[in-house]
Amino acid sequence: MNPTCFVISPFGDPFDDYYEKVYQPAIAKADLHPIRGDEVYNTGAIIDDIFTAISSATMVLCDVTGKNPNVNYELGVAHALQKPAIIITQSVSDVPFDYRHLRVIVYDRAKVDWAKQLETAIHKTILTVLGDPDRALAWKPKGATEKNTANDNLEGIVISYTPDPSLATLRYRNQFVHLSTRSGDVHPGFKQFFEEIYKDVHTLEGQVTDKEFIQLRKIWHDDKNGNISISVDLIHQTGEKSTFTKEELCEALHDGYGWYAHQGIHVIARVLECDIWSDSFFPNSPEFYREVEEEV
Repeated sequence: MNPTCFVISPFGDPFDDYYEKVYQPAIAKADLHPIRGDEVYNTGAIIDDIFTAISSATMVLCDVTGKNPNVNYELGVAHALQKPAIIITQSVSDVPFDYRHLRVIVYDRAKVDWAKQLETAIHKTILTVLGDPDRALAWKPKGATEKNTANDNLEGIVISYTPDPSLATLRYRNQFVHLSTRSGDVHPGFKQFFEEIYKDVHTLEGQVTDKEFIQLRKIWHDDKNGNISISVDLIHQTGEKSTFTKEELCEALHDGYGWYAHQGIHVIARVLECDIWSDSFFPNSPEFYREVEEEV
């Protein structure tokens, strides 16, 4: 049997229907076996069965809609066991403050295709978590070492602050990025945002031609809802085909389903034609930034 994904949700209508028609297909597409609490009960103590099922699972999927106490108890068990958790809900207000720092998928049943959108978001998020389970952990033990990859702890990042504490700029190599927040000040956490985003940007840079540029323009942090908006451009030579489309750029930066530093992601991507051989061309020219200011 495939590794399991333990599903935590209320029982009964409409959640039984969600489990059968949305959660199970999304999990199965990721080559995991979905299992829910009512499928593991036997003659022993219920908590023993739940503990065993969560302990043996690769990850958990949890719908916290309605603030169900049993759901939050089982999610707490998963957090204590350091199981990667994907949290979904119909309302952010149902997510307790204690774990609101974690990535949450919010679904809206008022949308015509909400079930398909949710299934896709869950599937993509599972694949992301399987690639880096630590990103979906609620906590890490003291003294735990972080994974060290080639782009961890980037050297040479410079953040310059402005008289407006909610605005700043970040420079790293060929990247010049505007930073801003919905409320409050630009904080040191932006460095971590950039480091994690740049890992994926650097991968894209390695795939484009010498006539193309991948430029981050803006990182905007919605600190109230735990989301990041990212503006990115792919600039290519006029008359030549670009390596990526806007949709592919969004996909590569996990638009709508992944996370950076436990923040949800919204990506605004542009593919721009320019005469890159012109003496006046500069990939970080001010006009590029003026054009994106109203879009993020």
